[in-house]
Amino acid sequence: MSISEALKVDHQLLPPKKEIYDDSLIISVILDCFYGLDFIKQAVQSVINQEYNNVELMLINNGASEEISSYLLKVHSKHKNTSLIIFKENQFSWDDIERPVTICWNVGLHYCIGDIVAHLSYDDMLSKNYGVKMTSLFKDNPNCMTAGPLPISINGHGEINIDSDLLKVNKRPRYIEGKKVALDLLKGSPKKLFGAPGEILAVRKDILLKCSGFDELIDLTQILKFGIYGEMGFDPEAHVY
Repeated sequence: MSISEALKVDHQLLPPKKEIYDDSLIISVILDCFYGLDFIKQAVQSVINQEYNNVELMLINNGASEEISSYLLKVHSKHKNTSLIIFKENQFSWDDIERPVTICWNVGLHYCIGDIVAHLSYDDMLSKNYGVKMTSLFKDNPNCMTAGPLPISINGHGEINIDSDLLKVNKRPRYIEGKKVALDLLKGSPKKLFGAPGEILAVRKDILLKCSGFDELIDLTQILKFGIYGEMGFDPEAHVY
């Protein structure tokens, strides 16, 4: 589904109550919500607590319950640089289980103002230095089109799973040609250049728009569709949990 088609789905945009940005790059984090309020609160707080100033939080209420909807409205009203998109009906469908991606994420992409766009799942969290580290990768290298942190596996209590070392399957230098990562992935990852349990890359917005936005196979196409442009940045000191 294209971005223009996604925008035809009934929704409401609540722009930020207060915007405070400086002249540095802006990174937008799209966070769509439907269930799991406790997890949502942790995810939201991890974006709000970023050390980097220019972070836009693009909240999406995907037909959530009254309790979650009330919480999202409070976040929107109290915190700077926070937009809220409201879908009256949940966009999930058993006939198209990735419909929330093609609709919710792409509507969020359309409205977000960031130079760089990332998505955060409702049950994930970002390290406080995420915004600083990701934007530095783009600022330090004009050829950097995508960038990723190191994924860290945690349990439902927020404890790190010590048996999981994802650095072993993310053996990338700070910058690498995106096509090399894509080719290694297609060959079964013999060089272990990229390994992540889900979507993880921050992408330049102009690349996302050039490629018609997010699609149903985002875990794979983040590499094969977006990552093949220019170089891919990597900073293992920034984490997504």
